[in-house]
Amino acid sequence: MSWVDFWPGRYELSKKLASLEQDEIGPQVRCCPFPLATPAMDSVLQDPQLLMILVAAAGLPTARACRAARKALGKELRSSMPVLYASAMPSIYVFGGACRNLGVLSNVMRLDAGGQQWQQVPAMPSARRLCSATACNGCLYVFGGEAVSLIPGAGFIPNSLNNLDGMLRDYMQLDNAERFDPLHGTWEVLPSMPTSRAGCAATTADGLIYVSGGRLGETVLNVFERFDPGIERWEVLPRVPTSRSGCSSATVKGRVYVLGGKCTNGRVQGVSERFHPSFGRWEKLQPMISPRSAFSAGVIADVIYAAGGFNGAIGLASVERFDPISGVWSETVAMNTPRVGGAAAVTGGCLYVFGGKSTEDLALAGESFDPLRQVWVKMPAMDERQVYCAGAAAVCACSPFSSDCMELYKESFCRDKRL
Repeated sequence: MSWVDFWPGRYELSKKLASLEQDEIGPQVRCCPFPLATPAMDSVLQDPQLLMILVAAAGLPTARACRAARKALGKELRSSMPVLYASAMPSIYVFGGACRNLGVLSNVMRLDAGGQQWQQVPAMPSARRLCSATACNGCLYVFGGEAVSLIPGAGFIPNSLNNLDGMLRDYMQLDNAERFDPLHGTWEVLPSMPTSRAGCAATTADGLIYVSGGRLGETVLNVFERFDPGIERWEVLPRVPTSRSGCSSATVKGRVYVLGGKCTNGRVQGVSERFHPSFGRWEKLQPMISPRSAFSAGVIADVIYAAGGFNGAIGLASVERFDPISGVWSETVAMNTPRVGGAAAVTGGCLYVFGGKSTEDLALAGESFDPLRQVWVKMPAMDERQVYCAGAAAVCACSPFSSDCMELYKESFCRDKRL
């Protein structure tokens, strides 16, 4: 996909400033980049079109600081801030996982605004793999997972996932819940989940977070818990009809979908179930075409996409989509590479998949799927091969703004003036 210019509207800005050169405002602006509060300064910054271009070029943190600094400027920015947030391009984050060289990870990687380079951001308080992540109200949340046990033998499970990163290790499942603020780059430890588990799935619906399934020791769970970020409280909900770990979850029109995973006897399944929060009940759906666990999922235009994973015998490159209206799964364009335990995120109308493992013993290049063009495009690989990591997308401090936001703001301003 193509990425937007970081400074949209620079031509309009230059024309606006050029016109100011002809009167007494121009010299004041040129001679002092940060003049005192004057009628000339107010004339420049209270022009809605010019102000929108300036704050879009400066970024969200600067816009927020300007709003707090001056009462008059804050009044003008009040109407533009929602437009800025809504039009900002979300960045992609990958959390934790495991790597052959470094073991279980706490690091967090972010794909830059141009989609060309990975950047490391502040690490999670807890190292973990097989965790789940979701975005809610502008923040990123990470739940559960497992870490290396500090007590030898305490977390060992025969025939389990203990040697997937190339070494035999004991793991213990976690109940940790943590929140990351991408605008400030800070982590916060939240109240623990009621149930410790790894391989669970998280999704957001109507400002609330739902975490389903997972594994505690040898026991595959059907627990279903909801977290309210506003009051920071957990609630236990009706159990998922099918126990599963390594599953994925998604939200379409306020309804929560739980897909695939591995059941207690180790069999990989394609069971699909949907939860109606308004009624508090579950509904069984048509199963996926291919059973899969440790796969990536995302929602584009109210359609659920499931990519890659493990079918019990081999890693998958196949991709299928579910239309909630028809209730039918159908195959779509496969990924370029089979991928197990990758992280997924949706931004800009495309599905991005990173990390995971395949037949190659190297860091996998990422891939993005554009449903309009029906193609997978190769994306940059992370520095290390991160397996069983989690992904999500949210607006960060350096996210660029779409040039469309200028036109939308101009149209809405002119309409309000006419009214």
